[in-house]
Amino acid sequence: MDVIQLHAAAASLAPRFTGRAVRAVTGPEQAPELRFGAAPVLRVSLTGQFRGLFPLSESQEEPEGGFPSYLHQRLTGFHLEAIEHPWPDRVLVLRFARKRLTGKYDRRGLVAEFLGKRCNAALLTSDDRVDRPLHRPDLTDPDARFLPGMTYQPPPAPPGAEAARWSLLEGAPPADLDLSGSGKELAQRLVPVPPRLAQALDELPAEGRTALLATAASALTEPSEQWYLHEDDGKRFLYPFPLPNWATPRLAGPLEEAWPEYIEATIRHAREERTRQRLESRLRGHRKRLEDRLEKVLADQSRHAHPEEYRRYGQALISLGGGVAREENVTATDYLSNPPDTIQVPVQPGRSYQEDAERYFNKARKAERGQELAARRRFETESDLAEVARLEEDLEDADPETLEAITDRLDRLEALPAEERHGTRKRSPEGPEPPREVQYGEHTILVGATRATNDWLTFRRARPWDIWLHVQGLPGAHVLIPRDRKDPLPGDEVLAYAARLAVTHSPKADRKAEVDWTEVKYVRRHPNGKPGQALYTNYQTIMAEALDEESEDLS
Repeated sequence: MDVIQLHAAAASLAPRFTGRAVRAVTGPEQAPELRFGAAPVLRVSLTGQFRGLFPLSESQEEPEGGFPSYLHQRLTGFHLEAIEHPWPDRVLVLRFARKRLTGKYDRRGLVAEFLGKRCNAALLTSDDRVDRPLHRPDLTDPDARFLPGMTYQPPPAPPGAEAARWSLLEGAPPADLDLSGSGKELAQRLVPVPPRLAQALDELPAEGRTALLATAASALTEPSEQWYLHEDDGKRFLYPFPLPNWATPRLAGPLEEAWPEYIEATIRHAREERTRQRLESRLRGHRKRLEDRLEKVLADQSRHAHPEEYRRYGQALISLGGGVAREENVTATDYLSNPPDTIQVPVQPGRSYQEDAERYFNKARKAERGQELAARRRFETESDLAEVARLEEDLEDADPETLEAITDRLDRLEALPAEERHGTRKRSPEGPEPPREVQYGEHTILVGATRATNDWLTFRRARPWDIWLHVQGLPGAHVLIPRDRKDPLPGDEVLAYAARLAVTHSPKADRKAEVDWTEVKYVRRHPNGKPGQALYTNYQTIMAEALDEESEDLS
């Protein structure tokens, strides 16, 4: 919070909390939360992104540090008398009082200075002496204002405050005040004018400046009934009045409602951004590993590229019959060529032709196995690279559900063996059987035929925004309706036909069955299941009847 946000928050929250008794003090060490019974609670945050005074709809049940625990012991049962903000800077004092049976009052004060990198706070006694500071200064510290037992002294005025000609805490600027110059120059003649307000003033004429400063002065001294959310290019903040240099400030409601919603949205956005950055980093690393693997696979494929040449050499040596090689090359007849021709065969001197022939036949068998293995690994690696490219594309402007789906797919890509992910075997390097395609109007509907095909269709081919269908509660075909990211949902007729396909290709389903459909981003692979087994949420259910054989147009 800047100085205007902080002082406007104090003015707005004082009527809501003044007169209420403190029931408990909880929260982290540097962000004590004052609980007054029913929500909201009042949080004094001296660290992190949300530094300032604001309400929260929920809070922690127990204190997490010594300072909140001490405040809990000393302030429980006290009533909040006032929230003071007497200086044109980020300093607040919360005044508490408790009436004794004798009629006298015990008084406490909680001062919070939101200044610099290390903000400080302290509980004050009735005579404004420091009882317990949040951060206790060293005895040699030149600024010993927070030493226990010392009379609390407010911080010096901010730079330029003494030379200022007017303070907005005194009300709107007088008519004869010079409002010319840039926003920074104006901030030297008026206090408090934080950077956001200075930027807004910089773009206004004299009349507009007068009106905006009058609005700011009112927000500092009177409760702001409405706060405004300013948002542009990823930047979001609440302000007690609309700043004209922002495109469309949105009305956010009273501070009690606006601030908790703003914090939750900001935290959610920050969490999504961190997730997005982690996924980008993981995808880059996985792509690099796959590219390195593909380079090695291509080298293996090149090394085992000609098994027929080894077999040709072996067959030519057999045609020589018995004998021992005397030189490194021998001339033999290649009967596998048409017409037969003579070739030079490399041999090892001292070995018989039969031994060298067997050696070449072994190399031919090894090269054939290497070709098959390299082809399978190449298919798997190139498929994984294509999957990474799709995930990188999906990551752009992904919503929270899509981020979860991308995370799930990337986890699976990194954790599961290639054969299990691709459905490949030693004799099937090309992968699982492709899904069936059904044309319905302008839509191409894909239908899985086997477990491996279902797994490939749902967890590799599908995009997060595609529509996925499955018979409820029974094993069967996965049905997919591909669509572009911003396309509307398919019509009821398309969904109904796809549901009928799901029933038709699910052998254990009755003639009529319930079919669930949802977007792929809500589908997860079963953690302990076989290929093709899935869990899903956020689905809708429709009743469908299997298609007749003549009405099904498969290609």
